[in-house]
Amino acid sequence: MYNITRFINYVNKKRMSPYFFLHFLYHILSFYFVFSYKKRLLNYSSTAFLSIHFLGLPI
Repeated sequence: MYNITRFINYVNKKRMSPYFFLHFLYHILSFYFVFSYKKRLLNYSSTAFLSIHFLGLPI
């Protein structure tokens, strides 16, 4: 919880571009896409997609 608070404070001190909010939207949509179809988690390709997603790369 402390790390989340530090992150929020860091964000508030920065001037964020509009892409910053699109970035959050991308994370929400990708989590919904991956976890709403549980069968996809059984495939290697989806597992690779999930690992790449956690690295923060826009795929």
